[in-house]
Amino acid sequence: MKRQAIFILLLVAIGIGFCIDQFIGKENNTEIHTQCKETLAKNHDALLSLMGSHQGEFVDRDSEAFRAFSAPFAGDLEWVDLRDPKGIVFSFSSFHPETAKRLIYCPDNRIQMRADTFLEEAEEELRLEKLGAGDGYIWCIRIKECWFYWESYLPT
Repeated sequence: MKRQAIFILLLVAIGIGFCIDQFIGKENNTEIHTQCKETLAKNHDALLSLMGSHQGEFVDRDSEAFRAFSAPFAGDLEWVDLRDPKGIVFSFSSFHPETAKRLIYCPDNRIQMRADTFLEEAEEELRLEKLGAGDGYIWCIRIKECWFYWESYLPT
């Protein structure tokens, strides 16, 4: 009887954990999106200057330039990839390993979401559903001209 009770409690705990994991992994994180909007409103010119002075680099926590890039983002920044001038990527920490949260600068004011799908100049937001193992998504929203917030959950 005691074994059955422990087994049932264990199953309930696993079920609750799975539900929480699915909820966290699949929800749009408006906190990072809002933080990106506020940071760009306050630090747009400074970020453009930093991006210009580190063009062609990959800046992560081990880099000397990381502190300058991460300061406006309150510590959530993981890395910045400035190697491709067509799309400079600021990547933020994510609780779920299959979720990506990014601020992307695209000087041509459009972003490629998949091989055949773009968020064009006339569009403000686009969401692709049923990706990966079926419950994945890509959500992209324009923050301001040339700047996009990108979030994806692509379970395997």
